[in-house]
Amino acid sequence: MRMFVLISRFQQPLEEINRYLAPHSEWAQQQYAAGRFLVSGRREPWVGGVIVARAESEQEIQEVLATDPLQRLGLAVYEVVAFGPAEFPKRSSAFEAFASQPLSALPVQRVDS
Repeated sequence: MRMFVLISRFQQPLEEINRYLAPHSEWAQQQYAAGRFLVSGRREPWVGGVIVARAESEQEIQEVLATDPLQRLGLAVYEVVAFGPAEFPKRSSAFEAFASQPLSALPVQRVDS
């Protein structure tokens, strides 16, 4: 399992982004339920967001991101940073609990190009 930091940047004014926050939040909740997301939140200042996630590969995480309503509508773009969580000095028990749980069988909904 690989870990990722997903950094989004809005491509439209907040007034436009706000119109689509409900479907984006629903999408994020689906990813939490699938066991993919550990934590997420708004960037400061609010120009996008940050998500800590896991997946088998960067391709899989790109497929997940392609289902985000904000990205599908061209309202946000993501930078994907892969990393390997080090064991030194110590990983938190919350991370260990997250990392040890299997991903659920929730399928990734692919977006046709």
